[in-house]
Amino acid sequence: MSSDNHLTNVDATILGAGIAGLSVADELIGRGLKVAIIDKKLPGSGASGAPLVLANPATGRRAKMTWKADLCYQHLKNVLESVQQETEQPFFTENGVLRPALTKEMAEDFERSPEKYNWPDNWIEWIPEKEFKNKYPFFGDNYGGLHIRKAFSIDPIPFLRSYSDTLVKKGLQTIYNSSVHINSDSKQLKVISSDQEAEFKSEIVIYAVGSAITDMNEWNFLDFSSIKGQTISLDLEEELPFRESISSLGYMAADPVKRNRLVIGSTYEHHFDHVKPDQNGKKALLSKLERTLPGLKSAIKSTDQWAGVRIAMNDHQPVIGRHPEKENLFIISGLGSKGMIQSRYLAKLLSDQIIENQEPPEEVSISRFS
Repeated sequence: MSSDNHLTNVDATILGAGIAGLSVADELIGRGLKVAIIDKKLPGSGASGAPLVLANPATGRRAKMTWKADLCYQHLKNVLESVQQETEQPFFTENGVLRPALTKEMAEDFERSPEKYNWPDNWIEWIPEKEFKNKYPFFGDNYGGLHIRKAFSIDPIPFLRSYSDTLVKKGLQTIYNSSVHINSDSKQLKVISSDQEAEFKSEIVIYAVGSAITDMNEWNFLDFSSIKGQTISLDLEEELPFRESISSLGYMAADPVKRNRLVIGSTYEHHFDHVKPDQNGKKALLSKLERTLPGLKSAIKSTDQWAGVRIAMNDHQPVIGRHPEKENLFIISGLGSKGMIQSRYLAKLLSDQIIENQEPPEEVSISRFS
């Protein structure tokens, strides 16, 4: 994957080539804009590029339906299927998610979820304790569980890099593995790539930089929270006894291709002094494995660790929109653990504002902070 060496002036420049940045590029190109995207590394090198991720619409201890779950799910599905057609390497599966209720309180919340949150038909099913244990005997102690049918397990690195390649074919200009300097005035922005000595003008700049947003003074009025997450990848001696991925005080993602590979995540570290994986994280994740799938630990052949930092807002909703004082700056950030499932639909809403001056819904709009 190489950067574009024939850069021209563009309508929009996107900083950050994770799932959020690529989603915005996709939407804007589809609406006829000339777009460039810039990243200090390659696509998916930040929190978007965890070893495996779940796009799970039933989150938290109450299995609450995520914001606009039906629209987010459909937008993501369209992208996954479209990009998959462009590559010979499979990187996702709609295998669903199992959520064992580890306490009676969780069971009560899980049982209420299908009706409480008005789920679309056939998305989610509560399975009582006896039936759940008979159907899924490999789980540890539980009080029943949920089967979420509309959920994806995704290998993000091949997905995001194939996504970028697909967009390049549609005209996306890329600068990867490069730092940039931006000079702005009231009308245009000049983007200078120090590595390539490339220079071009852009009418607007969109910040989709993940955890780096906390270092950018333009956005310091926003209520960001940095969360370190660690994962551990397991190669097992035998194939897993289930096809679905698992959500159990974290997640356990089943590999879309390798039936003997499982990725356990994530730690939720709000206070950390380094961003590398460590033994404390590994110990915590293996403890989750033993509680949820007792005995599987003995089948581990090898492990590999990963760590990243994701950004969330303290009201647990993402933020998109135009800077309140600099009309040529926009942002998409704060997606936390929901980046994969929400980014493509949020990109559509952000593009509505950029092109049609249509304000985003209040619950995700930057206006709630300004």
